[in-house]
Amino acid sequence: MRIEMRTMNFHHSDQQIIEMCADIVDVLSESINEDSLHALVSIFIELSDLPSGSAFTIDLASAVDVSLALSTAGTALETHSFATPSQVAFRCMQTLQSEFAITAYDSAIQYDYAFPLRVRGEALGAITLHGAHTHLLSEFTISTLQNMADIAATSIDQSRQLQQNRILVSQLQSALNSRVILEQAKGILAERMKVDFPTAFAELRSIARSSQRPIHQVAADIVHNLSHVPTSEYARAI
Repeated sequence: MRIEMRTMNFHHSDQQIIEMCADIVDVLSESINEDSLHALVSIFIELSDLPSGSAFTIDLASAVDVSLALSTAGTALETHSFATPSQVAFRCMQTLQSEFAITAYDSAIQYDYAFPLRVRGEALGAITLHGAHTHLLSEFTISTLQNMADIAATSIDQSRQLQQNRILVSQLQSALNSRVILEQAKGILAERMKVDFPTAFAELRSIARSSQRPIHQVAADIVHNLSHVPTSEYARAI
């Protein structure tokens, strides 16, 4: 069977490409989930004029984090979950370069393009595009799509960094709050017992051991239950 291949003409204006790049940054700026990847693949399908595409990202443990596949049916996009990304997707992640593959199914030919989501010398995932016709993407189109994949990768990386920073801030705030409560509890015990802070802290640890509870929980109870219970009765009262 003879196959004639023709390069697809790139008919999108510079303004449209700029708007698509802005859309990519916008949808990936907050979180990486199925909805944001859906929008990302939709942009790649629109830009390439290929009928279907897929995307997946990996977490720090190199496991598939979010994955989906999209196909066009007229003007509608259908979402399909998939568990194992294609070989061409894994290959582009290894080479950190755009990859191309041709697969034959009986008399049908499928063309697969894969674009790594690369940042700082590593791949965060990949976007693949699929077509079952004899039109090939031009070198300019492939280069443009890879540049957009790089923009997407940077946005994904920044989004994850932001999420990690939020978690760290939350952890630090929690630790600070616990420390403040601990110091307040020590002050209450020191005032009740008329002792210094080290002795008050030793009493706090003794109460925690006797009640078999974390020391910060005991400290919180002491602070939140500012009663007039004598110090000697704290262990039984909290």
